[in-house]
Amino acid sequence: MNFKRVPRRLLFLFDQIPPTEEYDLIIVNPPFYKGDARDVAAHAWYSGSDPQYFRKLAPQARLHLGRHGKMIFVVSSEMDIEGATSIFRESQFEVSRICSRKVLFEIFYILQISHVP
Repeated sequence: MNFKRVPRRLLFLFDQIPPTEEYDLIIVNPPFYKGDARDVAAHAWYSGSDPQYFRKLAPQARLHLGRHGKMIFVVSSEMDIEGATSIFRESQFEVSRICSRKVLFEIFYILQISHVP
């Protein structure tokens, strides 16, 4: 196989994406756990003390999710799911559960976010 070098960028969500770019499908693997990240790597696990990650994601999704677009992401029973989904509902999104799976003591849910019709 011929692999080309892909430039890497450290960015938070859509911070460096022009606001005019829209997508039909956005797939996100957000941090699951409540608490503040103490270093760059910890941002993969911790979404902040009051789901800060989702407070930033929702308004950015309004800009970048196309009119009929969908955002898919996974959440964990170890996080404040209701708090995260209420942020999207307050931002005029529809939230639906696609599926769930229990792994040991944790349940993972796949959620779909779309614009309210």
